[in-house]
Amino acid sequence: MARVMATRSLLPKHTRWVEIAGGNHSQFGHYGHQLFDGNATVTREAQQVIARDALFERLHASLKSP
Repeated sequence: MARVMATRSLLPKHTRWVEIAGGNHSQFGHYGHQLFDGNATVTREAQQVIARDALFERLHASLKSP
């Protein structure tokens, strides 16, 4: 996480960060094991619901903006 935060300034200022506590890269999609991923402490389904809800919320908000 420290490496990600160290490069945060490279992203647009309006970037919205959604941390999924207990999640990992393998469960973000159906990638299979990712090197250095660690073990998730939430289910794949729970992690994907959090990610999907955040995406839908942003998409819905963009429809309201001119």
